[in-house]
Amino acid sequence: NVGLNDLPRMISGVYAALDGLSRPVAEPETKQEPAVSVRSSVKPASLTCLDCGRKQRTLKRHIGSAHGLTPNAYRAKWGLPNDYPMVAPEYSAQRSSMAKARGLGRRPGQKITKAAKA
Repeated sequence: NVGLNDLPRMISGVYAALDGLSRPVAEPETKQEPAVSVRSSVKPASLTCLDCGRKQRTLKRHIGSAHGLTPNAYRAKWGLPNDYPMVAPEYSAQRSSMAKARGLGRRPGQKITKAAKA
């Protein structure tokens, strides 16, 4: 039971409590530390994810499915330059040589040279 004199104070207290719930609470920003240093994350055979430390040949699919990030968002999150690779250098060279051996990337009518086959 609430007394008649206490009713206005109780209503204003309930209003203040409900008004505070409708406003979003500002979460304190915590700066996340990378799992490995940026410098050591790029190796010839693999790239290491800065979020979880997992080694990958390609980061684009991993950061999209595991962390919900695009390559640009990933670079922005960690302050990486725009030319930070999303594919390991050795893997990129391997795929490039495979494509050249199949004759991809040449102009129509151009013959495949021995240098491209090697």
